Amino acid sequence: MSSNNFYGYDESYHCDNPDSYHPQYDYNKYKLPKVVTIANSLDKSLKGTYFVGQTPTLTLNNNIAYGALFNPPNSRVDLFVNVFTITNFSNIPLIGEIWINSTPPPPWNESALVTTTNTELSPTPISKVKLIYRMNSAPITNGVNAFDRVIPGLTTIVAEEDGKYIVPSNKFFIISLTPTAPGPVNAAIAFGYWTKSIKGC
Repeated sequence: MSSNNFYGYDESYHCDNPDSYHPQYDYNKYKLPKVVTIANSLDKSLKGTYFVGQTPTLTLNNNIAYGALFNPPNSRVDLFVNVFTITNFSNIPLIGEIWINSTPPPPWNESALVTTTNTELSPTPISKVKLIYRMNSAPITNGVNAFDRVIPGLTTIVAEEDGKYIVPSNKFFIISLTPTAPGPVNAAIAFGYWTKSIKGC
């Protein structure tokens, strides 16, 4: 004798006797909708608001260099830092300092090595955020040195930040590099980020 459980289907059904399955419960009525989750960076790329870029090769010789994302005044966007990489092309280790609420010592140069990640869109999206850099810089003395990274020789480090660093207009996200020993060092700093228009702008 078969017995029905709380949901109303025949519990006597089992794998080796498929003919015993005579459901009284209509599962199709209660199918859950399918949900597709995509990464934040892909979503922003599809919208044309995700960008990547890097500094040119930075040459350090017992001095400091930096690379930074600069959200200019009146950009009307907020900047979300998603990822950064630091590549050390030399044998001497580097110290990378990440600075928040700081202004880097001028003058600086603007990198031309910035692009949208969605090359299908026309016209091509252009980043309102600037990637700037400087070699032979004075030390950064204002703001907060939030954390440091050691970059061994001939190594690239990658930090996934998932957009948690939010930079308003007229602010910077800065990475400064200092060699740990005398001698010439070549390095580069790269960023992945997205922007979001400010409501009412």
